[in-house]
Amino acid sequence: MQRIKKDHWHYDDPVYEEAEIRANKFNFIFLGALMILDVGILALTLFGVFTINLTIMIPAFAASFSLLAAPLIVLLFHDVILKKERTLLKWKECKYLIYVPLYFALLIVDIMLSQHAVLLIVIPPLMAAQYRFIRRDWTLIFVTTVATIPIIVYSSFLFGLADRNLLKLPEEDLNNFQARLNALTGSRALDLFLHHCLPRILAIVAIDFLMAALVQRNVNMLDKQAELNKQVSLEAEKKSRMQNAVIEELANVIETRDINTGEHVRRTKKFVSIICHKLSQEEKYRDILTPEMINKYYLCRSNARHRKDCCFRCHLA
Repeated sequence: MQRIKKDHWHYDDPVYEEAEIRANKFNFIFLGALMILDVGILALTLFGVFTINLTIMIPAFAASFSLLAAPLIVLLFHDVILKKERTLLKWKECKYLIYVPLYFALLIVDIMLSQHAVLLIVIPPLMAAQYRFIRRDWTLIFVTTVATIPIIVYSSFLFGLADRNLLKLPEEDLNNFQARLNALTGSRALDLFLHHCLPRILAIVAIDFLMAALVQRNVNMLDKQAELNKQVSLEAEKKSRMQNAVIEELANVIETRDINTGEHVRRTKKFVSIICHKLSQEEKYRDILTPEMINKYYLCRSNARHRKDCCFRCHLA
């Protein structure tokens, strides 16, 4: 059985394509804003506002900044350096290029800042809320978000910002990993979960469900718009068929008077159709010669009068 090659650029409807392109643009801009935030955290640490050990802070900053910059670098490389005809923003899986490094970058930032910054982990669901609702994706986001909260809380206890009220350690032991590890007894681990993990898990779950409901509502609106566009397209196609039928009948009438003129109309239409379909396979004309535009050229060559707005030669010149 022959395997059908998956088209990673194809969308079900132009309405969804346009919506996801806008979402990709916004999310790439937001990644740039998060990079500025990352630099701000480093600056506040250097000025002594955050008391994070620089031996931990510098590598963590480099890792999180690189992860946030990676999708932007890929976009610039694809669109600006390679100058591909189809922008990466039209790629259906572009959102995963944003999600994955963003998730790990925020995980690093949360651990650095302490468990108080765990709400930053809600950013991936907020960014995902701009795309179509896909149950698999939202389930994965929900599970990873909930599972990440205990990781952030316990990791920040061991590696992150030295919160004196939480650790209850002497000043000299605040930046000592072994002292932190010894302080993480069973009772304190349970206390951390009940008083720091569980409330945040419940808050994140509520936000995730709210975001999922909003996305579903937006998708319903897009579905209605796509359905209306399909109805308009069907009406336009029906009108086009009627117009083509009229042209064919006129060609038959002309043929009864002059057989050469009638056949010339049919040959011209056929030649234009063949040329357009052949050119549409080329990368240069793929976005120009859509099926709708080919049909427009086809009908244009059938008309007795030359119309510049749909002339094949004038449009591609």
